[in-house]
Amino acid sequence: MRVKLKITLETPDGDKTDVIAADGRDIRNYEAEFKKSFLTTETSYVQYTQLAYVTMKRAGRFKGSYDVFDSQCVEVEEAPEESEPEARPTRKAPGGGSSRS
Repeated sequence: MRVKLKITLETPDGDKTDVIAADGRDIRNYEAEFKKSFLTTETSYVQYTQLAYVTMKRAGRFKGSYDVFDSQCVEVEEAPEESEPEARPTRKAPGGGSSRS
């Protein structure tokens, strides 16, 4: 499972936007810290904020407590998946046959 989070975190020195990808380590840290499963419960805005907190903390991009993070975190949302480049269709060989042998 890969969750990509876009986090708008307001800090005393101004607005800051981070995009960070949560991974299995963050899901495990979330479950250990908040004593609930991320995968078996309906995902709420609070859960995304908590996941963003443990992800930012693991990445060394936030050092305070969850209460401080929650008071400064203005927005958390799933960032759109980066689109895969479109595959080029294979060309037909002259004569209408496939280009594959």
